[in-house]
Amino acid sequence: MSGTIQCPQCGAASSAKVSETEYHCAYCESNFTIGMSKEDMIANILKKVGASQGTSSTSFTYSPEKIAEMRAAAMASAQASKKGGRILLIIFLAIIISIVGVVAFSVKKATSGITDVVNNVIKNSTVSNFKVMSGSKGPVIWMLQEQSASMQDSTHFILSIIDPQSKKHLEDLEYLPAMTWEGAFNSGKYLGEFYAFGDTCWIVSEHFGLTARDIYTGKILIDSKKLSKMHPELEQGITKAEWGYSNRYFSLTTNDGFEFIFLPDQKKIFKKEDFDNQKRDESKMVKRNFFMLSESKRPGLFVSVENTSPFATSSQTYSGDLENANPHYKNRALLSLTHILPDLIFFNGYILHSDNDKTLIAYQNTVAKNSALHFSCIDSNGKVLWNISGKEIEPFEKDFSDNNRAIDFVGSKNVAVLFTDYADHDAIGIDWTSGKILWQFSTAKK
Repeated sequence: MSGTIQCPQCGAASSAKVSETEYHCAYCESNFTIGMSKEDMIANILKKVGASQGTSSTSFTYSPEKIAEMRAAAMASAQASKKGGRILLIIFLAIIISIVGVVAFSVKKATSGITDVVNNVIKNSTVSNFKVMSGSKGPVIWMLQEQSASMQDSTHFILSIIDPQSKKHLEDLEYLPAMTWEGAFNSGKYLGEFYAFGDTCWIVSEHFGLTARDIYTGKILIDSKKLSKMHPELEQGITKAEWGYSNRYFSLTTNDGFEFIFLPDQKKIFKKEDFDNQKRDESKMVKRNFFMLSESKRPGLFVSVENTSPFATSSQTYSGDLENANPHYKNRALLSLTHILPDLIFFNGYILHSDNDKTLIAYQNTVAKNSALHFSCIDSNGKVLWNISGKEIEPFEKDFSDNNRAIDFVGSKNVAVLFTDYADHDAIGIDWTSGKILWQFSTAKK
């Protein structure tokens, strides 16, 4: 007989032979023998249901004592006459189906329609990834939760897509197929990291390479096969995908050893050599502003005007010597360099976002570790458009004090969103024009 056979309990064709007569199902993790009697099969199903009693992601209407009573009754029914046994067997199968129905309803209830975010974080779960994205319908939160009650249970990966303003769950879906508790130790190569562009979230993982999902539904839009059809250069498959935080594009290496640059916002792909040549092509240079913080003990804010590549996202100016820059420092790339707001010191400062017209900076009042945190929006002329500090942004203070890279930014035309998953999971939406806080979100219990 072959080493795999269909499991009589769940129907999966992934059952491994463990002895001459016994098999183990890798999917539902039950053991069975070929030719198992109907009463034993019922007992096995009831045992499986009983083992699930009390898990954090489901709730049951039957107590352990009731399940034991049903099991005993099932055994007794098997000793009845052939005709009577068949009737009782049908009755008990109906009971089992009702139990499964309760389980299914409970699972559905646990993963949909719950507006209280804290209560909807599955018990005994950890948040593997917390990301805020913003597209055509406004911001959404992706919260990827890993749940396993014990070493005997499967590990589940639930992606919750949440409207941060109403706190309602738009979707709750199984992000990956359930894994064994042991297998979940290698889940990192399947989960990946999230990078959003508009309504699309691009995901880089070791196992799946580069894929994309809709940020509002979680639906897979592009997998490796579709990506290779869209871009035939990648038809040999991707062996490596890396995200450049400062450059905001993906560096791809194909299985046949070629290197490419993929710009998801422009939906364009270039050979790396061609891309590098375009970046150096002076005929395609554009003039734009860059905001920089100096690296001194009393950091100041500078604005440079530069001739640069249309793909550039950062200045070509060395930030370590901005205060001592002399006129002869100018070259064909650097047209001007201005110290704006010289009386304002940006202790522990970090630029969260900048474009040609404005920058958003997080910084502290003083060099002291726990001094007050500020979020300031400043234009290229040195005007402070708005500044936020105090109780409203307290959830961010400790994370920023520990690590000034702990706060992330995502923005749209009207709203700037700041969020952190460094220690806690917090987010805040700010009106770009007025600096008014529009909403706040946190998974912390009040």
